[in-house]
Amino acid sequence: MSRDWNMPKQRKSVRKREKASEKKSERFSIACVMIFVLVLASFVSAFALWAFNDSMHAMNEAVKARSEKTEQTEMKVMEANDVPYSESSSSSSKSANASRKYQMPLYLQTQQSWSNVPYGNNTIGISGCGLTCAAMTVEWFTGERCMPFDLVYQVGSNCMVYADDGTLVNDMELFGDYLHEKYGFDVSEQYWNVKRALAEVNNDYSQAVVWAGVNGQLGNEWYDGHIIVIYRVGDEYVEIRDPYNQENSEARYSIYDFENMDCWTYFYTVKEGV
Repeated sequence: MSRDWNMPKQRKSVRKREKASEKKSERFSIACVMIFVLVLASFVSAFALWAFNDSMHAMNEAVKARSEKTEQTEMKVMEANDVPYSESSSSSSKSANASRKYQMPLYLQTQQSWSNVPYGNNTIGISGCGLTCAAMTVEWFTGERCMPFDLVYQVGSNCMVYADDGTLVNDMELFGDYLHEKYGFDVSEQYWNVKRALAEVNNDYSQAVVWAGVNGQLGNEWYDGHIIVIYRVGDEYVEIRDPYNQENSEARYSIYDFENMDCWTYFYTVKEGV
């Protein structure tokens, strides 16, 4: 028996269902794409955050390492500054055989704490060799803390003179005048005999140091105008403080080698005063 089939209506109904199914499939596809994009964006964001945190951690570790290295270096440089000799030793500084109560400090003009402090028309790190020598001398004789930035705030540029190239350089005669006025130190005239310099420190150990001008090779450093402190002369060796070079400051030099160095330009003897 034949079935009555309304072809146009039936086709419309099928087409309507097909379109509904297509729209549903399209919406599902869009939803899947959006979910994928959101998941991908979340993954990318998480990775970026991890990479940023890892980078910051590495940077912090590097800064921490540099800070610890700088601190260790400065502690090594300054470790002797607060350590007295045995308290049982004589505190008198008027005898050639007396032991000093305070050790000679080791300050470097390039130390982070003050290297960038303005001094003259440069900084302590560049031009502060004489200033640093004067500061160590004050602390050696008085036992009172006197760092380079302490002294620069006292003297400013008053102990400097202009060089031929227009830069301000340390004048140790002016430093001598200042230390004489403030602390009563006796400072000699300028002289040029290295044997005299060593003899005055050796023969008057507890009362004298020598500021020495340097132009040439000293230890492992070459200088074109520099100042150091000679503070101890034994029977066979010389000890100095080089405000620019720690290794030079920690070395011992034979008297023969020291006397035959051709880098010396002048000397001033500084005594504690009567």
